[in-house]
Amino acid sequence: MVAEIKHLLVAELAIEPDLLSLADAATPLLGLGVGLDSIDALRLATALERRFDIQIPDESLTTDLFASVGALAGFVTLQIAEQSSGRAR
Repeated sequence: MVAEIKHLLVAELAIEPDLLSLADAATPLLGLGVGLDSIDALRLATALERRFDIQIPDESLTTDLFASVGALAGFVTLQIAEQSSGRAR
């Protein structure tokens, strides 16, 4: 999932691949680190929703969600699992 998020950062937000080559799960997305601002974070959330056919609730769009690549990857993985199990019912 970390690799998918990195890919979306490059494809959707034009983040330099060289910057992301050093990024790992602990790399912050906001401010220092990847350097996203609030608009970038919303664009990334929208891209993740499209890519994985998930819904990210508005109340989840917090700085904690975008604290690091790993935090976002864990959240997306959980959303995929929850929404997949909801569709199977």
